[in-house]
Amino acid sequence: MRGITLLEMMIVMACFGVVALGAVGIITQTQVSNDQLNAWSLLTEWGQGAVNKMCLDIAQGRVIYENDALGLGPAYMNNLEMDPIYPILSTSTLPVIDPAGSFDDDTVTGTNRTGNAFLFVKEVEPFIGDANGTDRRVDIYRLVFYYLSPVNHAIGNKALSLRLVKWESKKFADYNQVISIPAGVERDTFVSNLFAGGLIDYLWVPRNDQNNAFYWIDGAGSINGPDPNYTIEKDTVESCIQSLGLTNASVAWNRENQFWTPDVVPKFGIADMTGDGFPHGLEIQVIGPNAARQIMVRLVLAYYHALDQSLSSNETLSIMGMREY
Repeated sequence: MRGITLLEMMIVMACFGVVALGAVGIITQTQVSNDQLNAWSLLTEWGQGAVNKMCLDIAQGRVIYENDALGLGPAYMNNLEMDPIYPILSTSTLPVIDPAGSFDDDTVTGTNRTGNAFLFVKEVEPFIGDANGTDRRVDIYRLVFYYLSPVNHAIGNKALSLRLVKWESKKFADYNQVISIPAGVERDTFVSNLFAGGLIDYLWVPRNDQNNAFYWIDGAGSINGPDPNYTIEKDTVESCIQSLGLTNASVAWNRENQFWTPDVVPKFGIADMTGDGFPHGLEIQVIGPNAARQIMVRLVLAYYHALDQSLSSNETLSIMGMREY
């Protein structure tokens, strides 16, 4: 029986080597494809869930604060009691309302209307309480603030990740409705019940500037103020998507050579790369008159693939209505 020659052995080993390399390539490519598919599925689920949450809050909205010329919106934004665990991106900017415009690229309209933060007042369950033998009802509100927060967690070449955060204030009651209750025992009794039973300690005047909008109450039924130094107290602060900033996922940064997402970022705002940059993967525009506001929210999430050092992204875009007071 003839043995195997050295040459034949070398040919067989070379063939096995080629097959093995091909198999490794196929396995690696399969892993990359699976990773990209799983990432796209996660980003779709996370993005839609976050935007749906915003839509539910906006549906209850009554007043929108914008980046107006008088500085009313920025003043409110700067007087929120922020949480150090969820710091605000330094370039956070409220949108500018365009009552007669349409949703469009700011470079086309020639105006900077797009924001990457959204601050508004929503109406919650009203308070019904005793006013010296008569039931009285007043509207109750919360301030809601959606914004981008940097996280000390690298994604791709970025030293920080971005997450979408929802901030919500403590409840406050409608000042005009409370003050319309006849003065004396009737109003004092109701305010006392509002303080004790409704756990409300501030009244709010819709549309007033921040220095003249908040009055404080106490258990004795007195109304004091306005309080120009009131820091609007937080009730809850949470990340809208728990995994953002903790894994390989983030709200997308502006698209550039070093961070190139398949989805264009930004699409409506004008990109600014200085400092913390603007607007990144959260873009908000508001159009229409008070009685029929239309709010567009565009959220782009990104996922970094360590296997091939690429980026996946997913865009969620929604338009919802709000009737302002």
